[in-house]
Amino acid sequence: MKPMGHSAGYSLAEVLVVLALIGILGGMAIIGIRGTREAASLSVAEGNMNVLNGAVTSMNNTGQEIVLNPQPDASDEQTVFANLQARDASNPVPGSPFLPANLRFVASSDTSLNRAIWNGRYFQLVPEGSAGTGIDLQSMNPE
Repeated sequence: MKPMGHSAGYSLAEVLVVLALIGILGGMAIIGIRGTREAASLSVAEGNMNVLNGAVTSMNNTGQEIVLNPQPDASDEQTVFANLQARDASNPVPGSPFLPANLRFVASSDTSLNRAIWNGRYFQLVPEGSAGTGIDLQSMNPE
């Protein structure tokens, strides 16, 4: 027999403590997931930029150095990108094309993205939050 005045179940204070703990743990998980997404985005951007700069180095090693002054728009990046994807059928250069033909060039000035800009010798990373128009490194993946 149950003692009089006591009922089975949880008190309001116990329920509120559990809900508060769940809220705190959920908030910590969301922060962790956000940091993971940003790290993954940066990793993809750095990998794609290494592909671009590797292609520039390979082209330079064949004696075809790319010399192009930086421009405020993405025209210089697009020109370099196209040169790295080109292959002269009548006079093929060993190793060319230096970039696969299925890589996409997407120009962007969106500050929420990692972008690559041409500095006159090689590509450099424009991190999220910085101004500048360049190649969207997340959208550069093969089609």
